[in-house]
Amino acid sequence: MKTINLILIFVLAILILNAVFILYVLDRGIISGFVISNGNFESPSDFLNESSITANNTSVTFFIEKPSFIRYEDSGSLFGLMRVRGMQMNDAHIYTTPEQAINEFVDVIKLHEYYYKILGIEKYEMELSLRDPNKLDGYHGEEKDWKLAEDMTIKAMEFSGVPFKIIHEGAAFYGPKMDFQIYSSIGRSFTASTNQLDLYMGKKFKLEYTDKDGLRKTPYVIHRAPLGTH
Repeated sequence: MKTINLILIFVLAILILNAVFILYVLDRGIISGFVISNGNFESPSDFLNESSITANNTSVTFFIEKPSFIRYEDSGSLFGLMRVRGMQMNDAHIYTTPEQAINEFVDVIKLHEYYYKILGIEKYEMELSLRDPNKLDGYHGEEKDWKLAEDMTIKAMEFSGVPFKIIHEGAAFYGPKMDFQIYSSIGRSFTASTNQLDLYMGKKFKLEYTDKDGLRKTPYVIHRAPLGTH
């Protein structure tokens, strides 16, 4: 009983010290307040817009240092190390021409497999999440871009040779979402890492590059996190 009381006192002391520290730095003007953290897409997009990028034979990849995320999960949904509230993501974005997009997507799939081989993960498959036909108002972008992104993603997945299935729900608001599913020792599947072809955000952020003919065009974006969140 004494041990439990000491632990509770220790935890309470830590919480109080954290609160005091926050009040101190706010009062001294060390920081002016707290804001919601932006996503990982905006910073490289700003850089791309401010740069003079000319397309040749190489797509542009921006690596983001592993950002930290805190997600308030529903009660009962946490599951060991597979479903947690605090995590980091090895996120990056590839800005590519339409002609290069499928090959770039396949290369990222191979990168997923490369990491899985190192980690000794042998059983996995891909899962492509498309739009929920009953909730189409929750997605952004033009229908033709969605169809093109879906067709190109499926073609890349077919080229990769990795088994996959398609489900009609779970797409991101900006495009179809491909996830790698791995399995626990008891056979339960978990989403481990992701790869997404996005034809919406480039237009949304007014991103442009100069193609080989000197014309200004909007790049396609590949969101990729081959090591998932950890």
